[in-house]
Parts: sequence; structure tokens; C-alpha cells
Amino acid sequence: MPTIKEMNTSANKITYSTTAVSVRVEGKYIVVTLEDGRIMSVPVYYFDELEHAPKKKRENVEIFYGGKGLRWPLLDIHLNVPRLLGVDED
Repeated sequence: MPTIKEMNTSANKITYSTTAVSVRVEGKYIVVTLEDGRIMSVPVYYFDELEHAPKKKRENVEIFYGGKGLRWPLLDIHLNVPRLLGVDED
């Protein structure tokens, strides 16, 4: 049986993306689909302004900055996708 180190060859290496391809607000969650197929959800209550915004304004969300950002134009709120994943991309 191969070890984890042996399994992590360049042929088997999994590449993760921090680029959003779709976003929606579903109830109490911001749901983001990433370029690599992963789906992440973040509670709206993490962001006070979003939590207290009217539903119509909260649901009006779009992707910008090449998939690296989320914005709510009616609320002037911007979030960084990599940082939501805990990745610091400089």
C-alpha cells in the first residue's frame, strides 16, 4: 500500500482553485461554486451588514475581479473569495 507521500506525485496532484464561477444567497448562507467544482457555504451572519440587509438587496450578489471577489452592488459590500477559504493570495 503506498504512503500518502508516494501518492502525492505530480500525476496525482490535486489542484485547488480559489476562483468563483457562481454565487447565490440561499436562506442564511452565501453559496459559492469554485472553478474546481467545490462548493462552499458561508453563514450570512458572519457579515453584519449582509445579515441586516433587506432580502432583495442581500440576494443581489455578483462575481467580479475575475472570480476572486464577490460584491453586493446595492449594499457596497465586497468580499475576497480566497480569504473566505482561508487562503492569503497576494
